[in-house]
Amino acid sequence: MATLLDGLIDWWTLNETSGQRDDSHGTNHLTDVNTVLAAAGKVGNGADFELSNSQYLSRALPGLLDGLTDFTIVFWAKLESAGATRGLLGQGASGSNSFVENTRVFIRRASGNQDHSFADPFSTTQFDFFVLRSTPTTISLRKNDTTTVFTSTTGALGNVTTAVTQGFRLGSCLGSSGGVEFFWDGGIDEAALYGRSISSAEETELNAGLTYTDFSGGGSSSGGKRRRRLLM
Repeated sequence: MATLLDGLIDWWTLNETSGQRDDSHGTNHLTDVNTVLAAAGKVGNGADFELSNSQYLSRALPGLLDGLTDFTIVFWAKLESAGATRGLLGQGASGSNSFVENTRVFIRRASGNQDHSFADPFSTTQFDFFVLRSTPTTISLRKNDTTTVFTSTTGALGNVTTAVTQGFRLGSCLGSSGGVEFFWDGGIDEAALYGRSISSAEETELNAGLTYTDFSGGGSSSGGKRRRRLLM
């Protein structure tokens, strides 16, 4: 039996109206760069990133993905403007970087890169739920527990490469070519990092709009409900 706390590294509710965004589970709090404010998210507030102000949230080195074998990143996201490259999250700079953009995922591993481009799945009218799973041999991106944006099998590529410059960013990333910086334009809410590949049952649970306190036993969520479910 497992719970949604198993293998959880970080959970950012992103409910703060400004300033530092706290890690509800760990200690990897995110520093506000260029005054990221808040707007209505999926659950309470979400972080509201303005492209015109080059806003993002950051965690200094070491990179949060450093050395991970299997990992899952979950988040709710919505764009305010589409049609160009938008940087959602990442760590490191050219040569040691991994990143997620609105049309590309690039994970740098010890023996090769997981590099996949896809049609932009992000809405400008609603928050959607995304699950990025990565292991040394497979990678996939899922939307709203129903749609597979992409899935791919690779060779055995080893652990995620250590970020030697630039830590973790939410709302921004440095691309693989020449360190070009891309920024998000819109909202991100309820983002979390797991040091394992979560199950399809757990994906379904999280897609229901859970926040950290719904399953951590830490009190009621902003929606007034608290659930603690055991998952096979």
